[in-house]
Amino acid sequence: DELRINPDQYPDNELIVFNRWGDVVYTARPYANNWDGTNDTGQNLPEGTYYYILRLNISEGVIIRGDVT
Repeated sequence: DELRINPDQYPDNELIVFNRWGDVVYTARPYANNWDGTNDTGQNLPEGTYYYILRLNISEGVIIRGDVT
């Protein structure tokens, strides 16, 4: 799966990525299609499944949830 959005269409968006234990490993606000499998400090994350919440329009509560491997 790819996490791709149109940032012009959703300027008030936020991406939160969790590991399998529920720890937040990456956040971006606004998200600009630039997550490359690293954590917030730029270190590569171990291979595995990660879960995300992508809030496209925070004020209206438009949320997409999913996973990436």
